[in-house]
Amino acid sequence: MRLATRVRQFQGNLAENGLGPTLYKVYFYLYGYAFDYGSGGLDTTSPATSDTLADDGRPKGDRTAAFPCHPRILRQSLQKLDITPADVFMDIGCGKGRALAVAAGFPFKRLVGVDLIRHHIEVTRSNLQKMGLAEAQLIEGNALTLPFPDDVTVCFLFKPFPEEVILDCIRRLNDSSLRAIIVMGSDLEEVEGYRVVRNYVHRPSTRFSYLLLERDPTVMR
Repeated sequence: MRLATRVRQFQGNLAENGLGPTLYKVYFYLYGYAFDYGSGGLDTTSPATSDTLADDGRPKGDRTAAFPCHPRILRQSLQKLDITPADVFMDIGCGKGRALAVAAGFPFKRLVGVDLIRHHIEVTRSNLQKMGLAEAQLIEGNALTLPFPDDVTVCFLFKPFPEEVILDCIRRLNDSSLRAIIVMGSDLEEVEGYRVVRNYVHRPSTRFSYLLLERDPTVMR
């Protein structure tokens, strides 16, 4: 992205959010670019696409929509689960595939990404190919109507939708296989049939706070 666009982004964030949050966002982008470089030259940090950016270089509409998750915090949440080669990871609203790149560091049997924007799917596919993960399943379409794979065991959602839509997606996943849910940047406090393993608050930016839930075997859904 051009320097002039970056300057407009910085000025807009400074005016809207103040110095502290703006400096944290600068740190986050630098951390993200370092993650991309260290992972094989990926493109997961910049939200820039012709479909998602407004004239000021910032995402259109809901400005969290094209914002990637924090790789360190997602990794931290996955470490609290006993991931095995029988597990399947799905990111609903995968963007450019950062969460899938993080999940690739765990022994998942398969990775699945869902996104409405074709360009995001294409960039995600390119990123995963750079990591030697061409076999990952990428699904383009509306998560509100798509049939989900029936063997997903761990589902990740980084505030892609309002809470009621997140709950609808969770309800449509296969109860017999889904065992854990990670919801980042959401106001959800509970999900029926699941127990809260951790409710993590990331104080520098609550955008990266997460709720980690595991299926409660004593509750029938």
